[in-house]
Amino acid sequence: MQKCWDILGKLYYHYESADFIEPITVEKFGAQFYEDYFDVITTPMDIETIMKRMQENFYVNVANGNYLQAAELYKEDVNLIFKNCKMYNERGSEIVRSATRLQNE
Repeated sequence: MQKCWDILGKLYYHYESADFIEPITVEKFGAQFYEDYFDVITTPMDIETIMKRMQENFYVNVANGNYLQAAELYKEDVNLIFKNCKMYNERGSEIVRSATRLQNE
C-alpha cells in the first residue's frame, strides 16, 4: 500500500489538485454553483476521503487483507474523483482538463 500512499501524496500536493482535495458540499461551495451536484453524482469522492480511508486501513479491511484487491479498490476511488468531475462539469472546461492531466500523471 506504500505505492498508493506515494501516489496520493503526489496528487495532494500537485498544483492542479485544489478542486479535488475536499469533499464537495453545498455548505462549503455554495448552493448556486453546486445545487444539482448530488442529483448528478451519486458517489462523491475526493482526496481527503481517500486519505482518511487509507489511514483507517479501509481498503485492506474491505479486501480482507488481500493487498492486491485493496490496491484495486483504492485505484477505483482515485479514478472516481476524475470520473465524477468529467460527468458533472462541461467537457473541455478547465476543471475537466485539470482532472485529465492529474489522471494521466
